Amino acid sequence: MHTQGPFPVFISHSHHDVATAIEVKQQLSLIMCTGFLAHDDIHVSAEWHETILLALSTRWFFVSLWSQAYLASSWCMQEAGIAAANYNIVEIPLSIDGTMPQAFSSKKQARKVVHRQPELLDLMPGLMGDESSSLDYKPEYGLIDYVTSTNSFRSAESRMALLEHFYYRLSANYIYQLADGIIRNDQIHLADECVRKHIPLFIQTCGSHLGASQHGKLQDLLRRGK
Repeated sequence: MHTQGPFPVFISHSHHDVATAIEVKQQLSLIMCTGFLAHDDIHVSAEWHETILLALSTRWFFVSLWSQAYLASSWCMQEAGIAAANYNIVEIPLSIDGTMPQAFSSKKQARKVVHRQPELLDLMPGLMGDESSSLDYKPEYGLIDYVTSTNSFRSAESRMALLEHFYYRLSANYIYQLADGIIRNDQIHLADECVRKHIPLFIQTCGSHLGASQHGKLQDLLRRGK
């Protein structure tokens, strides 16, 4: 499935951890993912449990913010249980105080978030999947747009780093779009770390999917950038 999004994401959190949940939502918005937060997205007059169940049934990704407060919340544990039982939902557990997923959610290893400050990099393994994943929907459009719209060398380096371990997960049309973006944006192809590391790795991983013209232009840019 190839879609431009927006990609719906349910953010499960204790009300004690709302600041971290808001930051997750903001990070997701950078790549055209829409995060659902109960305290933000449920109207006062709405039935909470019905709205939450509907949100869970229409979300593709489930980000859970594991903490001692999360474990103590019956709402959070119920949400986590529903997500774990739904094979159409991709679980993305994050540990914000060292607490690890429990019960049915324990099948997924949580990524530890430093100082309760989640970054897009923390969400990438769940959003893009790995070699054992059958995930056929990924926020590729938003990611490629975010990476190729950079307007500084430092930003180019940090954004290309997001894709470092996931080039092989990109669909052929998005490989083409990323290559085109690198060629067109001199903030990427002139950035030192991109020239030394990110672009060569991209070519090495995805070169077989590139046309002769794109491949040649990328190699030429690397020669000029060194």
